[in-house]
Amino acid sequence: MNISHCPYGIFIAENENGVVIGYRDYPEGPMQKVQALLSEIVAEALEN
Repeated sequence: MNISHCPYGIFIAENENGVVIGYRDYPEGPMQKVQALLSEIVAEALEN
């Protein structure tokens, strides 16, 4: 049940336009490091 509180959540969904990969935007401050990490993970996944 705690997975919904994990700040490292990445979502993958498929709709009529294709596959969507994303993550939450975080406010300025320490969580920007998490957002940068998630951005790198998503970018790497899209390369493959």
